[in-house]
Amino acid sequence: MGSTASKINISAKPNVDVMVGFDDLKITDTISFDQKFKKEGYKIACTDPVKIFYKNMVNINGYNAYVHILKYGGRIWRDKVAFIDFLNNNPTVAKLYSNLKEKLSQKYRRSHYTQKKTAFVYCVLLLKRLENKFYDRTEYTKLKDEILDELETMFKYFEEDTQPDDYY
Repeated sequence: MGSTASKINISAKPNVDVMVGFDDLKITDTISFDQKFKKEGYKIACTDPVKIFYKNMVNINGYNAYVHILKYGGRIWRDKVAFIDFLNNNPTVAKLYSNLKEKLSQKYRRSHYTQKKTAFVYCVLLLKRLENKFYDRTEYTKLKDEILDELETMFKYFEEDTQPDDYY
């Protein structure tokens, strides 16, 4: 899952993110389910009604392993699939995202890194939703190009932690 699932070479931290889908997340309420993950060196990093996130506490061959347990076909599942689809079909956007991730990874630890790249992911998901609503491909392409130009400008300032007075 995530950008490393893309067909396009995107910069990534040494993490392996796995997405597992269940029709009903209540299956994960069993003690044995949690014990199996703990036995393999994982701990629960997040749990709520729509997702469970396990984090491996043991580095495996230089990689951190994360398991995201989601409702199969739910909103988060669909968003993650849509994000990868969009990157695969838009190499320019994938390159922009790759550059952003690379710069953020040099500057921030995981929580801030994730928080900072989330704005980009939301913009891509917005573009994906717009893509599905436009019947006129020319009109959509023009709008997409304008949005991507703005994204590029926005993230240039975002990376530098600066912003011109007349930006808004």
